[in-house]
Amino acid sequence: LRKKGFEGKFSDSSRCAGPHKNYRDAVKLLIKEGYHVVGIMETEHEAFSDIEGYFPMSLIEQKSSILDKKLLSVFFLIKCSLFIGQQSGPYSLPVHSGIPCLICDASSYRATTYDPHNLIIFKHYVVEETGKRLSDVEIYTKHQELAFGYNFTEKGIRMEPCTPEEIVEGVKETLARMRGKLRLSKEDELLCKKYYELPPKNMNSYYQRNRPPLAVLRRMKDELLSMKKGSVN
Repeated sequence: LRKKGFEGKFSDSSRCAGPHKNYRDAVKLLIKEGYHVVGIMETEHEAFSDIEGYFPMSLIEQKSSILDKKLLSVFFLIKCSLFIGQQSGPYSLPVHSGIPCLICDASSYRATTYDPHNLIIFKHYVVEETGKRLSDVEIYTKHQELAFGYNFTEKGIRMEPCTPEEIVEGVKETLARMRGKLRLSKEDELLCKKYYELPPKNMNSYYQRNRPPLAVLRRMKDELLSMKKGSVN
């Protein structure tokens, strides 16, 4: 979970994970489903230290003292069953190794994981003056400069992290896909199709076709289904 640059400039801090405790329920779910969870690099291990089945990197380093810790991190990134993290450098290793990735607290709506099967959960953009949370539909259709990653100050927009519930929804759907048990209804397929129409053609996300979990799309149902064809691009 990315923490580097949290106290720095906006472009760095915006790419960091939300509070790491927001990932506790997801970690517990993965362990319940039979996985071991390893926290590498900048993950705040204190948030998970009481969870049996979670392994901080420091503990693994003690058991594998002959191996360089950076090499250990690379090993876990290319040999794990599932990667959960942010839009940052490390995720490029698992995604290009064919490992399922769940990107959480994503700050840029233009970015993708280069594998259309991977899910991406964006941070929430909130209007400071009113407290209104902009939907993905509004961001892509009415505030494309925000989707490209600029004009936040000028528009009075702050970012809020993904919720624990959203992260768990992403984990559940990813596990279902990994196990060949993911089933989409006709309405789900339509919602996905509508979502894929949102990004403009000058964004990577238009071509790479990553999307949020189905549970998130279903909450946008009315907005997505009311879109007219060609209203964005």
